[in-house]
Amino acid sequence: MKNSSKLLLFFLLTSLAAVSFFFSQRQNSPQTYNSSASETLDEFAATEQILPQKISVTAENDTFDPPVLDLIQHQNVILEINAVDKDYQFIIPEFEVAAVVPQGRVTEVLLPAKALGTYNFTCSSSCSGEVNVTDNDEDAVYE
Repeated sequence: MKNSSKLLLFFLLTSLAAVSFFFSQRQNSPQTYNSSASETLDEFAATEQILPQKISVTAENDTFDPPVLDLIQHQNVILEINAVDKDYQFIIPEFEVAAVVPQGRVTEVLLPAKALGTYNFTCSSSCSGEVNVTDNDEDAVYE
């Protein structure tokens, strides 16, 4: 009976060590992120370490200035939108961003890091612009 108890204890400890090792290895392996560019979560984790870029935008006369926003892939951006003459909306569906910008105030809007591409933004139905997300790797070659 003593030998079987020792054997059972050995089996349980070995099993616990194996399960612990399995989960520690699984946490350190890259996980795939479901996006059109199929980056890994480890690449997106770097976004947290890069300070967000700040861009000042003026909304006036149903236009945004600048009308084209150039962003870098994997870097969050904080837009500081100043609504001069009326309340505006700032909408980018692909970024899941919809913000109200009250007249006479500067409103900060966070644009999360996105995959490469060109995205459109609107202020409702009367004005629009575009966001260009480019690669931050100047040596990259795409076909």
